[in-house]
Amino acid sequence: MLLFLSGAAFAVLALAGGMAGYWYVKNKSAAEALMEAEAAVAAPPTADPDAVPEADAPAAALQPEYADSIFAGDEAWFVKGTLLDPSAKAEWEALPERLGSIGYDTRIFCVDCSRKPLGAESEFSPLHDHRPEMLADFARQRGQSEPAFVRYTTLASAGKVGFPRLAGTTDETLLTRERFMETYGVMFDNNVLRTIPWHAKRAILDWNDAQEENWRFADQGNIDPQGLYSQHDFNLDGIDDVAVVMHCEACEEHRLLLFASRKDKPDYLLYQERIEARALLKALYPDPEERWEREIYMGGTEKLSPPQDPLLVTPQEGTPYALVYDPKFDAMRRYEQRPGTGERGNMKTKDVAGTAQQE
Repeated sequence: MLLFLSGAAFAVLALAGGMAGYWYVKNKSAAEALMEAEAAVAAPPTADPDAVPEADAPAAALQPEYADSIFAGDEAWFVKGTLLDPSAKAEWEALPERLGSIGYDTRIFCVDCSRKPLGAESEFSPLHDHRPEMLADFARQRGQSEPAFVRYTTLASAGKVGFPRLAGTTDETLLTRERFMETYGVMFDNNVLRTIPWHAKRAILDWNDAQEENWRFADQGNIDPQGLYSQHDFNLDGIDDVAVVMHCEACEEHRLLLFASRKDKPDYLLYQERIEARALLKALYPDPEERWEREIYMGGTEKLSPPQDPLLVTPQEGTPYALVYDPKFDAMRRYEQRPGTGERGNMKTKDVAGTAQQE
């Protein structure tokens, strides 16, 4: 009997500790929460002794599907919440409005989403547990880079201020864990590919969804994964475009795709081409550190500097070639990278089945 009560007390203590950190009650201090947890252990059990409590069960007012979310965009921010304790007013006012940034695949935790998951009053935390040891670990990780964020999180955990709110997120970028893994988890599960801009990620996913077969980034083998894609402003609109090499295992096919950006509009497929195997991609542009060569063969016997920065494609088999944006036709011109006879480069259209057209 004593062993059973000890086990039940331990289970109640573990649940109380987890709930105090994950679903924090604003107006109670950490000390008060600890006293309540100790009282819960000392009190006799009132529930069914055979029942197993669910850890981290959300409060009734919260929306449990957003309790643990993942950010899928490029960058967003935690911003200050409301002042709860007048004694902390001076410190609350001294802290900056923008506390800390979040990037792609950052996990965040909803403390109060009773109004709306992304409502102006919704509160979030970078931590799922606000016990002292978790706060200390958070301070070690981000204390030097974002000291104000660490201090604010500590004040919020003590009930002095409301937990932070979010800026820069939308219904498309703040996703449940399940939806994030289904949509982004497999395709961009790579330290290099995760840096592809969100607008390009969406274009790649939309293109893939429209195909009969499933496509993935080509296996990079032992080469640098950076070679699987190139991010650069090829169409001169001030926003980076993205070129990628994709592979369809079922149909045994590779494709080179270039998704062009547009301000305030979705990206579109500017260029695509079937290729025999993998290819390495690299944007050529002036860089004082890398000192990349920007000049290319453009059908003549001498290398020239094109009007726009070119994309160099080095296929696993065959001759390297360069793609240069032609603003007159909103298309890419292809130039074989070997001395030519003086003819202009062919212009590929957005249609992968289309034939090259001589200007």
